[in-house]
Amino acid sequence: MNAIRASRLEMTSSALIWAVAVALVLMFGLVPAAYASGESSSNAGGEPAAETPAGASASFEVAHSENGWEYDAASNQWSYYQNSAPVKGWLYIGGFWYWFDNEGFMAVGLMECVGGRYLLNAGDDASIPYGAMRTGWVACDDGWRFFNASGAMERCWLLDGSNWYWLDPETGVMATGATQCGSSSYCFNLSGAMVFGWAYDRGTWYYADSSGELQSGWLYAWGAWYWLDPSTKAMATGLVDDGSNLYVTDASGAMRIGWAQFDGAWYHAAGSGALDAGWYWDGSSWYWLDLETRAMATGEFEAYGDHYYALGNGAIQMSGWAPYGEGLALLKSNGAVIFVAGKNASGAPVVQSGAQSTVRGDSWEQALPGFFSVDGRMFYANPDGALQMGWTCIGDSYYFFDSDYAMQTGWYWDGSSWYYLDPDGSMATGWRAISGSWYCLDSQTGSMRTGWVNDNGTWYFTNSSGVMQTGWLSWGGAWYYLGSSGAMQTGWLYYGSVWYWLDEATGRMASSGWYDYDGTRSWFNASGVWVDASGSVLGVSRQRLLEQLISHENDSYYLGTRYDTSLTPANCTYPNGEPRSDGFTGMNCGGFVSHVYAKAGGDLSKIANNQSNSPWLGGPGRGSFCNAYRWYGYAIDSGATVLQFNSVSELLASGEARKGDLVFFYPFNPYSTDCHIGFFWGDTPYENRFWHSFGGMGNSISGFVSDGPSWVILMR
Repeated sequence: MNAIRASRLEMTSSALIWAVAVALVLMFGLVPAAYASGESSSNAGGEPAAETPAGASASFEVAHSENGWEYDAASNQWSYYQNSAPVKGWLYIGGFWYWFDNEGFMAVGLMECVGGRYLLNAGDDASIPYGAMRTGWVACDDGWRFFNASGAMERCWLLDGSNWYWLDPETGVMATGATQCGSSSYCFNLSGAMVFGWAYDRGTWYYADSSGELQSGWLYAWGAWYWLDPSTKAMATGLVDDGSNLYVTDASGAMRIGWAQFDGAWYHAAGSGALDAGWYWDGSSWYWLDLETRAMATGEFEAYGDHYYALGNGAIQMSGWAPYGEGLALLKSNGAVIFVAGKNASGAPVVQSGAQSTVRGDSWEQALPGFFSVDGRMFYANPDGALQMGWTCIGDSYYFFDSDYAMQTGWYWDGSSWYYLDPDGSMATGWRAISGSWYCLDSQTGSMRTGWVNDNGTWYFTNSSGVMQTGWLSWGGAWYYLGSSGAMQTGWLYYGSVWYWLDEATGRMASSGWYDYDGTRSWFNASGVWVDASGSVLGVSRQRLLEQLISHENDSYYLGTRYDTSLTPANCTYPNGEPRSDGFTGMNCGGFVSHVYAKAGGDLSKIANNQSNSPWLGGPGRGSFCNAYRWYGYAIDSGATVLQFNSVSELLASGEARKGDLVFFYPFNPYSTDCHIGFFWGDTPYENRFWHSFGGMGNSISGFVSDGPSWVILMR
C-alpha cells in the first residue's frame, strides 16, 4: 500500500501535464503519433486480452486518415478509425487497451462493461496514454480501488501479497476501520490491510481473532476480561450490561474486581466481576449498593422500607445521630433511622413539645422538659428541647447521657473511674450488691472504690474490679482475713481446725515467729498456724524445747548430722552445730533427743539411771540417756502422759499429738527390731512430720519411720 500511496502523488502531477497536452491537441489539431502509425489491433465489441497492456507515450497528428486517431472538437472526444470506420469496443493499441462506445468515442474514467467495471485513464496517470485502461491500486475521489490484471475492478475480499483487503461489493472502494463484511465484522488499518488482535479505529478498540473476524461478548486476554459489544464489536469501558449482570471495566477495558469507580459513582464487583447489589459487608463495614444501578449509596437512602445514612466513604453509620434533611436522625444498631429530630445552633438534637415519634409501630408525645424513650433508649430534653449529653443533675440525682444523648445504665467508665447507674439511670453511691457481688461506690462522687475501704471504722477490701473480698486476702506481703460481711477480722481466728492471730490494730496475720499476747508466748508457723507451746515435755518447758528446735529448723545445726551407732554419750550427742572438742560429730536417735532436752533445761541424770520398763530383765542395757528405752521407762516412772497407739495413722487420727511431744517406737519383737525415738513436728495434730536421727538418713525432718513393726508411744 506504500506503493499505492506514492502513486497517488505521481497521478496528481501527471494529471496536470496531461491536461496541458490535451489543450495543445485542441489548439493545433494534433493526433497521437503512435496511433497514426497504424500499430493497433481491434476486438470490437469484445473484452481486453488477459495480459496487462504495456505502457506507451502518446503523440498526435492533425489530419484524418482511414486508420488512426481522430478528435471530434464538437464533442471533445476521441475516436479511432480502422478502414475509415470508427472502432467500437475494446482495442489494443501500442501496448494499451482502450474502450470505444457504440458511437465510437473513446471512454475515460470509471465505466461499466460486460458486467464489470474498468478504469480508463482520464489524464490523472501521466505514465500511460490518455484513455488507456488502468490496473492495480488506484486512488479515486471516493477512495482506493483495485483493478486486476485484466483491468476489471475487484469487489469483496482481495488478497494482495500477504494482506487481506475488503472492497465494497457495490463501489469497489477499499474499506478502512471497522467494517461489516457480509455476515461478519472486520477491522482494517489506514492502508486497508486487515488487522489481527487489538485494533484501534476512530477512538474505539476492537479485537480480531486469527481469522481477522471481530469478536464480541466476553474476551479473556492477557490476564483480564474485556467486554466487546455484540452489535458494534467495540470494546466497552465503564459500566457494562451483558444482559445478565452489570460490570465495571476500567479505561483499558479490563474488568474490575472489588471496588471500582465510574462516572463519579462507586461499585463493588464480586470475584466473578458481577456487580454486587443490596447489602454488602467488607469485613468491617456495611454498604448499600443500589438494586438497579448497583451504585454505592452515600448520605440518606432507603432500603427495604427503612431509611439509613451512609458516610462519605459509603460505610453505613450503624448507630448514633446522623445528618438527615435539615435535622438529625437517630439510628438503630443496624443503622436504620428510628427517630428524626431538629438541630440547634450547636448541632445538638432538638425536639419540640408535643412532637410525635417517627418510629414505625411506636408512638409518644413529648412533654418538655423530661425523659422520653425511643427504641428502648431513654433521652432527656431540657426546656428548650435540646437533648442532654454527659453528666446531668436532674432533681437530686446525677445521670449520664452518652455521645448519642442516650441515658446510660449499669457500669460506666469515664476514662479514669467506674460508676454504676441504676436501672432508672441515677448514679449509685454507697454499698451496692450487683450481679451477686458487693461494690463500694463513693458517697460523694459515686466512683467505684478499690483497695482498702474504711467504712465507719471497719475495714473492707475491694479488688481491682471493685468486688468486695471475703476470706483470706494476701496483700502487701501479708495475710488478712475478711469475714463473710467483708469486714477485716482481728485477734484470734479459728479457721480450718487451727488457730491464727490477726493483729488487733492492723489485722495482719502472725507468721513465722514467736509472739507475746497477754503475757503468753506463742509460735506461729509460716502459714500462720498457732503452735501450742504451753505445758511441758517430760518435765521441761515445751516453750523452751520448741525455741531450741525452731531456732535450728532451717539450718544445719542438727539437720544433716550423721547417724552414729556406738550407743554411747561420748559419741552420740554431738550435732554439726556443737561438735566434740576434737571436731567429732554424730548422733543416734536418743543422743539427738538428749541434746535438745538438755538445751531446754532438762536433767538427763534421771533418764540415764532409769532401769525399768525395758523388754529385758536386766534393764535396758548400755547407752545411758542415749538409749531410747530409758526415755520410755522414765516417762512411765515420772507419771508423764503416755499414750499408746497401734500405728502412726491411729496416732494422727487421735488428734492428741502436739508439736514437741516425744514419739517412741516400741518394737513388737525387741529381739529382731530396734526401737526409735524423736520429736513430733507437725503444726497440727494430724500432720505426719517427725524430727529424728535415723540410720541411713542422719538427722532430718521427715514422715514417721521405724526399724520395724512397733507400737507408737506418745510421751509428754
